[in-house]
Amino acid sequence: MEDVYALAAGCTRHYFLSVYLETLTRAGLRLDPPLWTGPPVPRGPNATHDALVRAWKPAALKARGFGG
Repeated sequence: MEDVYALAAGCTRHYFLSVYLETLTRAGLRLDPPLWTGPPVPRGPNATHDALVRAWKPAALKARGFGG
């Protein structure tokens, strides 16, 4: 969820939270603790959060060894 919060744009958040996780939950998946205790992750389009993701993403990828 840290990656979804910090790196995912609105369309990716929508797919991961509204399609993928909900489908797995309906199929009986239960995630092991610790569950996400960070700030709320917006579902779907959110221009403010998407602007933050665009600002955070280059540094986050560089810290992981990707990008210039």
